[in-house]
Order: sequence, then C-alpha cells, then structure tokens
Amino acid sequence: MFVWPEPNLEFTPGVSPPDAEGGWYFVFKGGDIYQSIDDAGRWQPLSQKPEQNIVQSHYLGDIAGTHCHAVEVDSGEDFTGLRALFGKTDHLMFSLAGRAVQVLDWYRTHQYCGQCGAPTTVHEKDRATTCESCKAFYYPRLSQSIITLVHRGDEMLLA
Repeated sequence: MFVWPEPNLEFTPGVSPPDAEGGWYFVFKGGDIYQSIDDAGRWQPLSQKPEQNIVQSHYLGDIAGTHCHAVEVDSGEDFTGLRALFGKTDHLMFSLAGRAVQVLDWYRTHQYCGQCGAPTTVHEKDRATTCESCKAFYYPRLSQSIITLVHRGDEMLLA
C-alpha cells in the first residue's frame, strides 16, 4: 500500500537576514551550483561565505536555526548543473538548492521596472523589488499547477 511521506517542516522561509554570520551558503555561478562534495560522496552547501567576488546574495530562511543564503559569484571552478546533486544529497537540501537558484534568477532578471524602465531596488521586508520612480512593486511570479494522484488499489497512474 502506498503511503505519502511526511512533510518536512524544518525549513522556515525568510527574507530579512539575521545579524549573525555563518550558516549554509548555496553558491551559484549563473545557473550552476558549486560542487562541495565530502569524502563520502555527499553534497552539502558551504558552511562559510565564499571568497569569490559576490554578484548578489539573498537570505532564504533557516533550517532548525541554521541560516541559509543564496549566493551568486562571478568566478570559480567546480560548478555544474543542479541535476548533478541527484542522489548526492537529501530531499530538503535539493529543494533548497532549487529555491536558491530560482531566487537568484528572479532578482537577476528584475533589475528594471516593467512600467517605466527605471532601476528597481530590493525591498527590505518582502521578497520583492520596488521602483522608486513610479512606486511599482514586483513579486516573484507563482506558476500554479495541480498534481493529481489517480489510483486503483495499489496501482497508480503517472501522467
């Protein structure tokens, strides 16, 4: 009999970074993530802020008190696509790496106002950008989808 896994409630999203330094850093160069593989072949985010030139950095939230940051750098080696993490990390780390690359991409592509073309600034308390010129607010787009499970006994339809 199929049983759904319990949801992981350890991650608490956030926008405003804490005063304390440290935590986990999901480091990207463009859309590729830094491959920090340990001796056992498992991937984990960096535990220190990267030394490369930081292009942008955004606070994601925390996992059981450990703060998580999405960081984009402009140089370095050992970067590869997110798919390379399959089987090398747990579901929570993989989903946070996916969230990190999406947050970085959204801020990279929303640097200018869609109404007047003026530069936007990062909002202090929301995951948003604002235009000082025309006072417009821009939030990440939510693409809604529906996932449905069709089943009969122990059989399920994947479509």
